[in-house]
Amino acid sequence: MRLLHLVGATTTQFYHDLSATYHAATLTPAGMRADVLRVTPEGKLFLRKADQEAEAPCGLDAVVALCDTVDLVVPFMFCPPGMTVWRDFFETMLGVPVIGPSLAANVISTSKWQTKAVADAAGVRTARAHRLTQGDPLPDWSGPCIVKPDTEDNSIGLSLVKHPEDLAQAVQTALGHDTTALIEAFVPGREVRVGVLELEARPQVLPILEYHVSDAHPIRRREDKVDVDSSGAITKRSWDAPSLETTCPAPLDDALREELSQMALTLHAALGCRDYALFDFRIHADTGTPYLLEACSFWTFAPISILSRMVTAAGMDLEETIARLYTRAAAR
Repeated sequence: MRLLHLVGATTTQFYHDLSATYHAATLTPAGMRADVLRVTPEGKLFLRKADQEAEAPCGLDAVVALCDTVDLVVPFMFCPPGMTVWRDFFETMLGVPVIGPSLAANVISTSKWQTKAVADAAGVRTARAHRLTQGDPLPDWSGPCIVKPDTEDNSIGLSLVKHPEDLAQAVQTALGHDTTALIEAFVPGREVRVGVLELEARPQVLPILEYHVSDAHPIRRREDKVDVDSSGAITKRSWDAPSLETTCPAPLDDALREELSQMALTLHAALGCRDYALFDFRIHADTGTPYLLEACSFWTFAPISILSRMVTAAGMDLEETIARLYTRAAAR
């Protein structure tokens, strides 16, 4: 099978470097070969063939010609255009299957506000929230809240606000990264990730992973995921020196595990996901009630990826599982 790895970003150097960092650790199953197409924020294209060590500049015509021989596109672009239009370009315009959620699913899930709307309509519990754009008056809000940009990931522009006088600055911080910000009630308690895998006709829920947040470290911050220096270069990766301990499978009672599983399967169907999906939840410390935070349905197919850890925790062979998933997606 011939793969095309889609790497880079068209928005910022941070997203470009993040994509390259994740791609460097990816696993390509035996018997498959991968060419690499890299997209830069300046709009330039570079191609490295599987049998070559160095990449070379290329034009769009070369990409179109290459796709006549490609069985599957494996995307590593995590900026909003990379999650949506770039993936759909290959699938719709060039007719090459792309692993992972469809354009429609990614358009919704890259927006936290739209994801909440779909979740609420599907009966999946979410925290109370308010949507703001630049110039909107602040709501009359009391109690701790999370303020975050609508379409950013990696906790960029996110703030935990404990005092009302800090709300305005937190909103401006979020709007510095997006045209829309969300104010969301903070759910104290545990934080877990629930993964869904589609290898057969019916999707299955993988072992659930827990991030061990605490009163001293109540949320996952940007520096818990990736960190950058003053030039914007990535200086820390969460898997090199984790600042939050994790457990997979998470210690959950049967009833809570079943509720989280059903919520994830409902979201997987409601969002129109395929191949795999990944969702973040908070479990309220006092009531034990789970609340959806967001969808984060991407997979770098590296041993350090969260979905990879879940597959391994399920006792499945990671390389074989990825090969089966790629083969199933290429059949589209």
